[in-house]
Amino acid sequence: MNIEKLDSDLRELAEKRTALNGLGYDHTDYDHMEEELHHLEDEFQGNYGEFLEEVLLDIHDEYCPDNEVLISIAYLATNYIINESGVDVDKNQGVLVEIDDYPGQKTKLVLIPSPTRILLQVDAKTREEVWKLDPENK
Repeated sequence: MNIEKLDSDLRELAEKRTALNGLGYDHTDYDHMEEELHHLEDEFQGNYGEFLEEVLLDIHDEYCPDNEVLISIAYLATNYIINESGVDVDKNQGVLVEIDDYPGQKTKLVLIPSPTRILLQVDAKTREEVWKLDPENK
């Protein structure tokens, strides 16, 4: 698998989601951009879904075994913070999961590019990188 391509494709998805999120439903380009995004998501899932779902299965086994693993694109944020230094997300982004180490706290997992990684976000205050794509070990 070409991990540079995975990161590039994930970044393109992040950029497209962020751009779409900035448009109103009544914007003339909204429907076209939404269709492009769905096509990119389908392509991404087809190319990398199996690999990322294995990663997510390992993460779920370790951190949130009571939660079902979703398809990889479900872990994408709605909106990304994109700048010269990389890509980040607001601390409220991600898929809700229940983590035994954080009882009663809102915990989320989110997939981020540049570099490709998965963050665990806790109550919008704490964040922990639980996985990062390693070019050596994948």
